[in-house]
Amino acid sequence: MIRSLARTAFFLSGVAGLTFEIVWMRHLGLALGATTLAVATTTAAYMGGLALGSHIGGRFADRIRRPLAVYGGVEIALALSGLAIPTLATYIPTVDEALFTGIATGPGRALVRFAVAALVLIVPTTAMGMTLPILARAVTVRLGQVGREVGLLYAINIAGAMVGAGLAGFVLIPTAGLFATNAVAVGLDLALGGAALAGGLLLPPLLEVTATSHQTAPVLRAGSRPLVALLVVTGMAAMALQVLWTRAIGTALGPSTYAFSAIVCTYLAGLAIGGGLAAWIADRLTAARLALTVILLTTGVASLVGIALVDRLPVLLLRVVLNPHLTMGGLLQTEFGLAALSVLPATIGMGAIFPLTLSAVVGSESRVGAAVGRAYALNTVGNIAGSFAGVFVLLPALGVEWGMRVAALAYLVLAAALLARLEPSVGRPIRLGLVAATAAAGAFGVLWPSWNVPRWTAGTFRMSMTRSFYPDGNFVPSKLLFHKDGLATTVTVEEEEGVRWIKVNGKIDGSSEGDMPTQVLSGVLPMLFHPDPKEVAVIGCGSGVTVGAALAANPAHLSLVELEKAVVEAAALFESVNHLPWNDPRVTVVEDDGRNFMARNAAPFDVIISEPSNPWMTGAASLFTQEFFRIAGKRLDDDGVFLQWLQIYELAPDRIASVIKTFQSVFPNVLVFTPQADSNDLLMLGSRTPVRFDIERLAARFETLREQMTRAGLTRLEDVLALLLFTDRELSTFPADTPLNTDDNAYIEFGAPRDLLLFAEDDPEVPPIRAVRGKRQGLINDLTAAPAKDTPAFMARLAHSYLRQGMIPDAYAAAAEVTVAREAAPKPALAVAREVQDLAHLLEEEDDREAVIYEDAAEADADYARIAKLTLAGNRDQALAEFDRNPGLHKKSGAHSLLYGYLLYHDGKYARAHQVLGRAHTDASDATRKAIAYYLAKDSFEDGEFARAVEEMETYRQTVAGRLSPPGKAE
Repeated sequence: MIRSLARTAFFLSGVAGLTFEIVWMRHLGLALGATTLAVATTTAAYMGGLALGSHIGGRFADRIRRPLAVYGGVEIALALSGLAIPTLATYIPTVDEALFTGIATGPGRALVRFAVAALVLIVPTTAMGMTLPILARAVTVRLGQVGREVGLLYAINIAGAMVGAGLAGFVLIPTAGLFATNAVAVGLDLALGGAALAGGLLLPPLLEVTATSHQTAPVLRAGSRPLVALLVVTGMAAMALQVLWTRAIGTALGPSTYAFSAIVCTYLAGLAIGGGLAAWIADRLTAARLALTVILLTTGVASLVGIALVDRLPVLLLRVVLNPHLTMGGLLQTEFGLAALSVLPATIGMGAIFPLTLSAVVGSESRVGAAVGRAYALNTVGNIAGSFAGVFVLLPALGVEWGMRVAALAYLVLAAALLARLEPSVGRPIRLGLVAATAAAGAFGVLWPSWNVPRWTAGTFRMSMTRSFYPDGNFVPSKLLFHKDGLATTVTVEEEEGVRWIKVNGKIDGSSEGDMPTQVLSGVLPMLFHPDPKEVAVIGCGSGVTVGAALAANPAHLSLVELEKAVVEAAALFESVNHLPWNDPRVTVVEDDGRNFMARNAAPFDVIISEPSNPWMTGAASLFTQEFFRIAGKRLDDDGVFLQWLQIYELAPDRIASVIKTFQSVFPNVLVFTPQADSNDLLMLGSRTPVRFDIERLAARFETLREQMTRAGLTRLEDVLALLLFTDRELSTFPADTPLNTDDNAYIEFGAPRDLLLFAEDDPEVPPIRAVRGKRQGLINDLTAAPAKDTPAFMARLAHSYLRQGMIPDAYAAAAEVTVAREAAPKPALAVAREVQDLAHLLEEEDDREAVIYEDAAEADADYARIAKLTLAGNRDQALAEFDRNPGLHKKSGAHSLLYGYLLYHDGKYARAHQVLGRAHTDASDATRKAIAYYLAKDSFEDGEFARAVEEMETYRQTVAGRLSPPGKAE
């Protein structure tokens, strides 16, 4: 009965314990920072408490008469102290800021962080560490039962931890929040502690304790100290592998909270299985050292094979992502399966080591608690050392892959060391076989080809990107220009067809083309609207373009806050577009997470620019919460401006609404811009004071920033104002029950990863954008401090800018303001407004205006005639297929090119259509030139190239009017 109760309690203790760990580490991470050093010191403080607790528990476990009852009391103490952790964590930033005065970076700060974290965690973690030696005493009667009973407890506890990781990561935190999840763990611990306390008091103990037996019995078996030392080394190797494997698989499968939860659960599942298997065989073994040697060898081999598979995981995931019927459940199962493919065999071996070692080292049944406490403490000390070594030694010296290989090879080294100390009964053939196997495994670990880094960092977890770029499932790696495994992230720079992009953990975070408007405007928009920006902070480096653009406004000082210095190193490869801003004496590069920097830096800023990666990524998600916005808001001057880049692609509408409403809850005055017409990025400007448009001042400011604005495709102030999508007034269109994104509910972090699949193919819906469709010129009027001197001319230019952004209803509305008041409007302004109306009508009309089939071409070419007939009959697909079956046919004349380009355009092959029509348009004498110009414009408009479409349609209008001379000819 006692054993059953103890096993049940320890399973539930595992559930509660891992839940506690996840919740507490999140609270401490938010309070102390997300830098690698901060995380490492916090983890060390946590594990240090476990080691201390197991040591203390081992010291008195063998002296207590009713260990189950004491265990219950310890669990109750753990629960009550754990209840206070979330509250204590809220006071840490105040203590942190006070203690960090004069301790900005380096070992001194790490020691302060360790002390703060240890002080907060010391009571509950010490209680956690005490539980295993106490329960080991409660369930073990005979020495021959140690491996089975303690191994079973160990396996059961880890199985509970796996369940706790799953419940916390997939259910409790997403649905209830951090504080409620902590409360659930407290309640569970109180319940199991009470049950164990009652059972321990009411039921007779399995073993009576006598002072004499305790004093004289040995703790460890004679000659077993080397095996105990082995637990330190295996603890180091296991933790180093866990740290590096988490990075490796997170980069391969996606750095989201669900991917990390899958990795943790898989890791724990292997440990539990291994512990259970070891418990089953431990007490039946006659050659424990031989068994440990085989397990160490097997673990090393399994680790090396799992490591070799890592860079193939993205390609395996690619096949699954391309399944159009993929569900979120199926995706999570795939992530679990792929993580298990790499990790599970090795962790089964790791899980078996502790129980097998215990069965070989415990000296007597009366000192089981002491032996277990000592072994567990040493194993935990190894874990602490392995955590630090993995991050601060192996990672910087060798990188993720070779750091893992070295940690895996440690198991082979230990196996080789044990080979010399095998039991005498082990025969020579077995010894020689083990030597050969160890040598072969070592050779495999060293000689196996290194990872294909572009394949490892392919980012196939981005569903929409994967389905767009690899529809046939064939992944072709790009050219790798840079790769560094930094302390916090893995950074790569790749290139294809002259375009470069920077990736952080497999996610593209900047490029030399494509998203240039987003990168540039993130830097210059707040500088345009602030009256005199002197002190500026930029959170996140990316390609470095934003920092370089912000410097164009001539601030006195700019702080670039970047978590991973390898990102800044990689950004040097973007010199042609960022101009190496960190070489500017006005720039200070700060290696820190943006949230912690803002929390501890008391200096005020005129402008803060926050451009972290996507909000579904673990780490970046904490920069989209209400608490972070409040922290940053306190660092702004009264007239300061905060810019937040929000990537709305692959986000559900309610998630988009949540971030925007959360932003507005801190910054009451909000302007939301788009960086370009068809972008799925939002640039949110927030301030405490209302923003008013002084057109003359903004125009002068625009001239200062003209070079940067031109890089973003903007040639005048009206082009910038046309990018204004909506303001804080339109936020009432969001559902009233839209939740705010907070540290507690982590609404975005836990919800957004699901959107990668569910909204992979859909354009996001943002109600405020729809609400002001056709009314945006009214927003400009309302925000303008005083009417512009030449209002009709300004409005006509604004109408033309709206047209160039593809905002047809807004172009009509702005042009109407000029044409309705035509008597007061200057003739040039009136002419521009009418031109805008004509162009808008041409661009949006659904019917094809120009003919695409010419009888003379049909009479001269039977192939053309056959294709023309198919087109007239509505069989455009067949007509296009005929062209494709006859390469070069479309080049025979302008009529051929026109028809082929037209068919491509209607088939949605816009880039190819533009190429064909553009080449044909150069033939000035061709009678089809007018129609070609028309369909060029229509094709560009459908392709989202609105500015180009306007220019091409202007060319068409001129052609129709007969005012355009062929190239090289006088008019």
